[in-house]
Amino acid sequence: MKQCPACNYELTMAEQAKDEGKCPKCDIYFAKYLARQSQAANANEASNLRQVSDRKGGSKLFYLVGALLVAGLLYVVASPFLVVHSIQSAVEQRDAEALSSHVDYPVFRQNMKDQVNARIMEEVTVELEGNPFAAMGIALASKVVDSVVDSMITPAGIARMMQGEKPAMAAVKAGGAGGEMPDTGDSQEPVLPAEHEQPAQKPFEDASMGYESLSRFVVTFTDESGEEVRFIFHRHGIADWLLSDMTLPAKK
Repeated sequence: MKQCPACNYELTMAEQAKDEGKCPKCDIYFAKYLARQSQAANANEASNLRQVSDRKGGSKLFYLVGALLVAGLLYVVASPFLVVHSIQSAVEQRDAEALSSHVDYPVFRQNMKDQVNARIMEEVTVELEGNPFAAMGIALASKVVDSVVDSMITPAGIARMMQGEKPAMAAVKAGGAGGEMPDTGDSQEPVLPAEHEQPAQKPFEDASMGYESLSRFVVTFTDESGEEVRFIFHRHGIADWLLSDMTLPAKK
């Protein structure tokens, strides 16, 4: 050893010849010092490797969490489109229960009654102006509307309207105003039209759809008479949507 690894003292030729294995200046044994240095270097290298591994693990976790968040966001954005697809499949497969799981019947019926009653009030008020029985006529008309809408907003009636039939015709064929529900052998369960009774148009055929707001999604298509119909869904929770309204074709 020509130089002390601890204090850098240059050993003389005589000191080198003695080969005592230690520094005559700082009295450090070369072998022990070098061994400690080697151990420290190994420990430092191991620590560096752990830090690199921890950084890689942290990066993987970060990317995993990021990927899950993106996937969740995409699912939430796509959820109304998935609901519409589920409804189309339910109508085509005559699965009334699956269709009903996407419909808020109380709200849907009330919204339809409000629309129809508003139109009737607009027309009847003008026709019965000055008639002493006008109030009675309006009240009677409202009762009839309630009955017809209740018959129309059923799984079968909704399915037919989604396939382009007029609401009044859908109500008749679905069981309202003298129409009968198709017989499937179980009168206790809501049913959809049998295959031979299905309207020619597929559910939501050639429809356009999109968000009107974060909690409102609209499906627009043309019915069998060429008039525009809009089915309106509202968000329930984070990714669930329920059909709760539709806009009737404009008066001509």
